[in-house]
Amino acid sequence: IAAVLTAGALLHHIGALATLSLHPGAYVVAAAALFLLARSRRADGTAAVPPPGEESRPSGWREILAGARLVWADPALRLAAAVNIPVIALHNFFHAMLAVVYATAVLGQPALAAVLIGAWNAGELAAAFAMSRRSWDTGSSGWLRYAALTGMLGWALWAFPSIWVAAPAVFLMATGTLSGELGLTSFFQAAAPKDRVGAVTSFVYSLATAAAMLAVLAAGAAFDAFGVTAALVLVAVAMSAASAFYLFASGRLAAAAARHPN
Repeated sequence: IAAVLTAGALLHHIGALATLSLHPGAYVVAAAALFLLARSRRADGTAAVPPPGEESRPSGWREILAGARLVWADPALRLAAAVNIPVIALHNFFHAMLAVVYATAVLGQPALAAVLIGAWNAGELAAAFAMSRRSWDTGSSGWLRYAALTGMLGWALWAFPSIWVAAPAVFLMATGTLSGELGLTSFFQAAAPKDRVGAVTSFVYSLATAAAMLAVLAAGAAFDAFGVTAALVLVAVAMSAASAFYLFASGRLAAAAARHPN
């Protein structure tokens, strides 16, 4: 969160190209950290990151196809996978496009994108903290109802174009989205066969990521074709439709989760 806000301040004061010059150094630090991790060893003397071998690297496509078959055969997993699509799509769409477009074209200050992304990250942190402090088992559908409520805040971004409205709205939207991500992750872990959790999650998140890419492309086309104001209305309509779907799915997922107590 601090890094995002600092980057926004740098964008405002020294410009985009100068701020981008921080990237090479950041990548060197990240590479050094990964190098040290790869060389580290556990207390039992085994490598923290085992060297890859053919036997330890199942085909990614085979895993995805196996997960697809498992999800398709289980109505509860099918519904959860469908719910996961708008959850992941909103997360990716906000970070990849909406924050920057809104700050630049609506608020007229590109550096405010850092405030919006910082508000989103703070909302995720708050949601993770809240879920760790109370019992959010896979049978609870409260997070879906809450996500449905926060999804309606897309209308606030259109109706009240101000950072003082957008930042709190984005914070709340992020709490609902992360609650959905964590709740769905728990559900997939509980509902999938124990030895096939990896296959199920690989398919579910590959599907959601592909849908998110299409959503970003569609939103970009809408912004170009209709202008920012009209496109924000379309975004709000799409988020409202997702909220209605969350409400439809909440009771059904809770009932399904009750059949998967682990």
